[in-house]
Amino acid sequence: MRQFRSKAFRVIRDLSVLGVLCGCFYLLTLAFSEADADDDATSVSSIAKIRKVVNQDIGRRDWESAFNRYDELIELDPYFGLAYKSRADCMNQLRLQCLNQVDRIRQSGIPDPERKQELTAQEQELADQAIVAYEATLDFARYRGESLEWLARLYSMKSRFEGPDQKEYRRKSIEYLKSMVDQAFCTRRGIAVISDFEYIKDEPEFENLCKLEDEVVARDPYYRTVRASLTSGLRATGF
Repeated sequence: MRQFRSKAFRVIRDLSVLGVLCGCFYLLTLAFSEADADDDATSVSSIAKIRKVVNQDIGRRDWESAFNRYDELIELDPYFGLAYKSRADCMNQLRLQCLNQVDRIRQSGIPDPERKQELTAQEQELADQAIVAYEATLDFARYRGESLEWLARLYSMKSRFEGPDQKEYRRKSIEYLKSMVDQAFCTRRGIAVISDFEYIKDEPEFENLCKLEDEVVARDPYYRTVRASLTSGLRATGF
């Protein structure tokens, strides 16, 4: 009888200890869950605030500030595809600003070779940074088509300067165009009419890529609608 009571006591004691441990584990789990929830709420709140500020930056055409804000968004949410794409677009806008300034110098008729050289160097540096940013966007299927197009355009533009890397830039431009068409993505206006590609038009594959893109458009209702709307818009404006 005593042996039975002793065993029963040990069983009760062990069950009590197990119950206490389970209770402690539950409380710890609850505490961590609440902490995670607080972190998630803080993250969502921070993302909302940064998106509001970045919209203001874009409204002011402050592309550099917007680029930095998108960096912050990516740090908070590494899977935020739109932030990657928008960050690349901001860097590209900075590059286009340099090109526009070069065009204004040319149109003014007042030669300013030093300033032109400075802007051209800045444009090339910004193009390199935009390339890195667009390459980071390729992991997101929703933005892959536009990113491939811009990578092809940027490398084509870089190939306009003679130098040891000119052939390599042209090769990369064609490579990205081929990747775009192979994945059934298309440009909105058509490869053949985009001025950025004038520097690679003499490449053997270029004409064939234009034909392949037209075939993709013919098969895809979305691209057919986009092309049709752009064409009708140009007709309406007299272009």
